[in-house]
Amino acid sequence: MSEGPALGGGAEFDRIRAIASALGPRAAGLGDDCGLIAGRADTLVVSTDVSVEGVHFRLDWMSHEEVGWRAAAAALSDLAAEGAEPAGLLAAVTLPASAPEGALVALMRGVGDAAA
Repeated sequence: MSEGPALGGGAEFDRIRAIASALGPRAAGLGDDCGLIAGRADTLVVSTDVSVEGVHFRLDWMSHEEVGWRAAAAALSDLAAEGAEPAGLLAAVTLPASAPEGALVALMRGVGDAAA
C-alpha cells in the first residue's frame, strides 16, 4: 500500500500522510490543498480552509472585509494549484459571539468581492 500522497515536509503534511495511511484506499483523491473526486466526465476539485485569527490573520491589522477577501483568495489559490476552473466558492466562517454586529456581513462582502 502507498504511503499516502506525495507531499512536502512539515507537521501539517505529516498529519495528512498519517490520515491517508489510516484511511487506506478510502483516501483516494486526498491531497495537500484539495480533494479530487472523479466523475463520469470530469474531476470535481473541492477545497475548504478555515482562517483562524492569530494564525492566519489578526483583526488588529485587518478589517473583517479584508479577512473575508483573504479567505476567499486562499481557497481560490488552492483550486488554481490543482489547475481547476472555479465553479463556486465555499466559505467556512467562524466568529466569536463577541464579534460586533455586522462583522459576518462585512466578512462575506470581502468573500464576494474576491470571488467576483
